Amino acid sequence: MGTNYYWRSTQGQLFHIGKSSAGWQFAFHGYKEEKINSFQDWIDKLKHGEIIDEYGKEILFLQFMFLIMSKQLGKSHAREHPSQYDRVDEDGYSFTFWEFS
Repeated sequence: MGTNYYWRSTQGQLFHIGKSSAGWQFAFHGYKEEKINSFQDWIDKLKHGEIIDEYGKEILFLQFMFLIMSKQLGKSHAREHPSQYDRVDEDGYSFTFWEFS
């Protein structure tokens, strides 16, 4: 069980950032058409707009960064389930470009 996180752009579009699950690194959802395929790409987006969890609770940018970085020592989705994850970015985060929850 885990918690999904979303980003609402300043234009009101809602994007799935990814999922936080106990014992695992944060699993990122990438968007090829939006050119979001790394942790740094997400950082650049998250500074503008709103971060919310699946329950509608707003998360401050720095709190969210702490959550993601504190989980980096967990199990890697890309190493454990390579067929389900499309890439590992330069910071070691797992990314997929298909819908998941």
